[in-house]
Amino acid sequence: MRIDGYDKPIDIVATMKVGEGGIDVDFDGTSPVSTYGINVPLTYTQAYASFGVRCMIGGKVPNNAGSLEPVRITATEGSILNAPHPCAVAARHAIGQMLPDVVLGCLEQVIGDVPAEGTSCLWNPMLLGGHGLVGDADYGKATPFAVNLFHTGGTGARPTKDGLSATAFPSGVRNTPVEINETVAPLIVWKKEYRTDSGGAGRYRGGTGQVMVISHAEGAPFAISSMFDRMIHPPRGRKGGAEAENAYAVVDAVAKPGTELNRGLRAIRDADPSFDPKVFVDGAKMAYEMIVMAYADGDRRTLKNLLSREVYDGFVAAISDRESRNEKIQSSFVGIDKAEIVNAEMKGSEAHVTLRVVSQLVSATRNAAGEVIDGDPETVAEVKDVWTFARDTRSRDPNWKLVATEADD
Repeated sequence: MRIDGYDKPIDIVATMKVGEGGIDVDFDGTSPVSTYGINVPLTYTQAYASFGVRCMIGGKVPNNAGSLEPVRITATEGSILNAPHPCAVAARHAIGQMLPDVVLGCLEQVIGDVPAEGTSCLWNPMLLGGHGLVGDADYGKATPFAVNLFHTGGTGARPTKDGLSATAFPSGVRNTPVEINETVAPLIVWKKEYRTDSGGAGRYRGGTGQVMVISHAEGAPFAISSMFDRMIHPPRGRKGGAEAENAYAVVDAVAKPGTELNRGLRAIRDADPSFDPKVFVDGAKMAYEMIVMAYADGDRRTLKNLLSREVYDGFVAAISDRESRNEKIQSSFVGIDKAEIVNAEMKGSEAHVTLRVVSQLVSATRNAAGEVIDGDPETVAEVKDVWTFARDTRSRDPNWKLVATEADD
């Protein structure tokens, strides 16, 4: 099995021997230890590899010394599955929980029908907010927090059934209810839904993953520390079943392969495997509304967290000029009719995505006497903008900032 790893792909190689005395699984040939914390101690390797065997053989027999003794697991010391002290192992589950699927691949050659590979290993995004956690952004007086969410992809298709969607395996944890996340932390979960057709096609389909859109309830920036895999090297089907969506599927869904836009989005995806164009557009639409209304209200704090320094200075200059004449903007945001990505590129480590937005807005500027000097408070106007957002893909801060604006005539 080849998986993405942290900074380079990792090969997990297993050889199984079945005899009258038991089952031997040897992971010789597996990639060496990593300089990152994804290494696996031998005991963890033995536990999850043995679990893979017991999923198919002797599952009704209680776990004890007698039932586990015939299953013998070995791995070469110095490999990522037998990392000696003092190798970093804090995120050992990111690799170790892949092992049952590897073992099932061996067992398929012996007993036939086994589940396909999945992406149901723990994906635990930790969300953090507070001073010093969000790069150069201003956290202001927003409520500091740290919360660890439990959310997963889907399991592989089963021999006679579809895979389970957004369900943990081999761990037995459940997804964290949205209501709990929103109660213990200043977060709003705007979307949590199955990612349609993300599981591999076949007579029985793989379970689907999920899409989530989360924002800070107080409008502040926040950081995401997440562990994930199988973006570039997706789970494989068995017996002719298709593999799950790979990392570029989300790009190809919005931009035709071979086009300049597709190449730009793929380059961003390479630099940041978590980048999803559709999720980006959803977030950009929320940011668009927040920026438009913050500008109208003269809300400099909100603008500071959403705009680059250059764009912020321009917005603030316009707000100050308006305030010096005692003018006020009366605005009501009706909605966004259309938002589409028109350009994407990497500039060094910085990703730039340009969005064309068509929105509906009621807006009027009044002078000190309350007279309308621009716009119409009774008319819904169509507004067309072309905005460019950017973020440094090396930064822990996942937030995009507006770096350029222009009217779309």
